[in-house]
Amino acid sequence: LQQRRSLDRQDSNGPLHLESPLGPIPHQVRGFLGSWEQISVSGVRFPRCTACSSAVCCEYAARGHEFLFEVFDAPNVLEKLTGLDEMHRATEETAIDWDDAEGEDF
Repeated sequence: LQQRRSLDRQDSNGPLHLESPLGPIPHQVRGFLGSWEQISVSGVRFPRCTACSSAVCCEYAARGHEFLFEVFDAPNVLEKLTGLDEMHRATEETAIDWDDAEGEDF
């Protein structure tokens, strides 16, 4: 929930990060072995995120541990709540013509 609040507020440089006792909370940390460096990456929240979307945060705030136990017992609960199941179904139903115009085999 800390990241959700930080993503809701933005300034001209992008999302603001909440401070915690251990420092800022990054969205992700990427490391590069070639240069021995790490960078913190932040981005825009995905509306259907199963961790920080508004639907998930509101459901957790309303139901608390009861919601968590339901999620632990049925893995598709989060997909239904966020709409990912509909998005997956829509992409599977999309017909794409993959015929090669020149008839080449790869």
